[in-house]
Amino acid sequence: MIKVIESVRDANDNEFFFRQHENIGNSDEFQRLIDYVNSNSDLKIIRSNTKSLEQLRGSTMGASYNWVIIKK
Repeated sequence: MIKVIESVRDANDNEFFFRQHENIGNSDEFQRLIDYVNSNSDLKIIRSNTKSLEQLRGSTMGASYNWVIIKK
């Protein structure tokens, strides 16, 4: 099946689009998602400095992006 793009638009405030190859933790779009949730919900998402055992063992490639979600 072939899909034809009929129109293009910017994302609405509550829509977040990520390209598949993008490193989500480094992306501006992910930061926009975090800011949106923090501003529009009773949740707060914050970066965590805590690492998992797997991350400490060095079996993950690249930087770790760990997050904690708390109720405001």
